[in-house]
Amino acid sequence: MTFDALRNIVKQSIIDMPFNPGLQINTFHHLDGPPDLETSNFGASYKDYQSGRFWSRDWVVSGAEPNKLAGKWPYCGFEPGVLNTTDLQDGELDTYFDLLVVDILDCPDCPESMFRSDFMISTTTRQMLRMLLAEMSTYKLYQWLNDEDEDVYEWISQGRFDSLPGTDPRKLTGRPIEFFFVGEGMDNVKITPWGLTVGRRGHWARVPIKICEPVMVPFNYNHPAAPELATTICPC
Repeated sequence: MTFDALRNIVKQSIIDMPFNPGLQINTFHHLDGPPDLETSNFGASYKDYQSGRFWSRDWVVSGAEPNKLAGKWPYCGFEPGVLNTTDLQDGELDTYFDLLVVDILDCPDCPESMFRSDFMISTTTRQMLRMLLAEMSTYKLYQWLNDEDEDVYEWISQGRFDSLPGTDPRKLTGRPIEFFFVGEGMDNVKITPWGLTVGRRGHWARVPIKICEPVMVPFNYNHPAAPELATTICPC
């Protein structure tokens, strides 16, 4: 499991959420810091979209024009956490990721019969976060051969796999995503209320996980050594 794979699983799970006004996350954003909830694009750029770090349902459906980039509520922020390792040479790192789901009182797409209040927003953001975590927990890694006879590895949710045709070549390989969760994983996730701003409510969760990030490139020793490294006085 890599951070890129994890981010794409979160984003795909949001893309696959069923249409249900008030209970369908519309915007995904890979965060590097506190979320920007005061601007229409949530602080994202078109490069974020190109690199897979931003996605907004209505904006993408309407053509994803760079000069019209905008998000829409409800919003989900994804933020990787601090990496911990006991062996610098080991590619397996303990870390965590945070998921934040936020919504606002105003909901133009919701039916008039739906009474919305701060309490209701708090309830629906908690429900959306639980739905998202539950869908993510069904992902497994599959292997298949493409038209060039190359091995392809693909993370697929249980629901998507069940919708594939019976002759689909994908075979289960490796382990399900649950294997990478640390401790009790998603069986003991704390979902915490977030924000007390009038007209805006949210919930967030922190999930511990193991990430594979090996040291990729060996060092190059063809350069001459710096003369400053040699000294007649012991530097210890």
